[in-house]
Amino acid sequence: MICKKFKSIVILLLMTIPSSLVMAQNTNMEIHEKYAGDIVFAREKINFENINNGILKDNFKLLSSIYGKIFLKKPLADYYEDFDWTYDYNDEKYKYNFSTVIYIDGKMEIKWLDELSREAFNKFTAFDIIIAPDEKDKMRYSEQSSDWKNKISMLSEGKHEIRVEMRAENISKPGLMKDPLASGDFSLQVEKSKMDEFRRKFGIRLPEATIIAPEVEEGVLVASKNMYNGMTPVKAIIIEPTGQWQYSRDIEDNILSRNFIAAVVLKSFDGDCFVKTARYFQEHKGNYQFDDVRMSEKLEDYLNYQIPCENIK
Repeated sequence: MICKKFKSIVILLLMTIPSSLVMAQNTNMEIHEKYAGDIVFAREKINFENINNGILKDNFKLLSSIYGKIFLKKPLADYYEDFDWTYDYNDEKYKYNFSTVIYIDGKMEIKWLDELSREAFNKFTAFDIIIAPDEKDKMRYSEQSSDWKNKISMLSEGKHEIRVEMRAENISKPGLMKDPLASGDFSLQVEKSKMDEFRRKFGIRLPEATIIAPEVEEGVLVASKNMYNGMTPVKAIIIEPTGQWQYSRDIEDNILSRNFIAAVVLKSFDGDCFVKTARYFQEHKGNYQFDDVRMSEKLEDYLNYQIPCENIK
């Protein structure tokens, strides 16, 4: 079983790695009543405009992208009240109040623990869920993509039954002791002849370097030591999109510094690995000699995703 932990939906924890759910509260009462308690699936993101256009599916092929929408009968806070549970948003250690559980052929194989924001916990009843993201979403939802690839890669040829559940979670009272808040089922047709393509499609890789400069890469690692608390930089890759150093010059065209973008692989204290991105610079000392690498700004909206540590080479 894969058990992933301590991520958040609206205010993402530590590394801003996306949750398995994303907000989708712009709801339609008629549609919501129709699907309350269900999780429905499609090969594309589901919204309240396309849900009635025949996009919902209960069977998928190996290479299919799989998105879903969860419909709760009431907000998660109401279920907590029913169960006589409490949730403390000030708790610094335990940051989850629900789970997404995936069963394959009746066996629980994947479990993601997540935290709804305070507003969503008290008010929201509809959420988007990502099971197998498409190419444009793969890095943002790298954990989901990796978990799906790892488990499905081990399946035999033929049809397999998948069940997805959302459950309330409490640190002292496991959610598996309660009925799921919502659930849905679909079948997956596995074709071994397409397994290599499947692994490539959903596998998470390092970005490609655009400049190879080992001494500068070492400097990036040193400059990134305090990038995030509890994280150790283990690999640097220069990914400057122009493929060339960028220079800052004075009005007489003298070089003041060179600048570039680099991706850094960071390893957390609990053994997870992440790719983060920042802009770096080196002051010019003269004669095309440059000072130590320094970070100028973190680029949170650039490359920012989790990667299996075994994929770092």
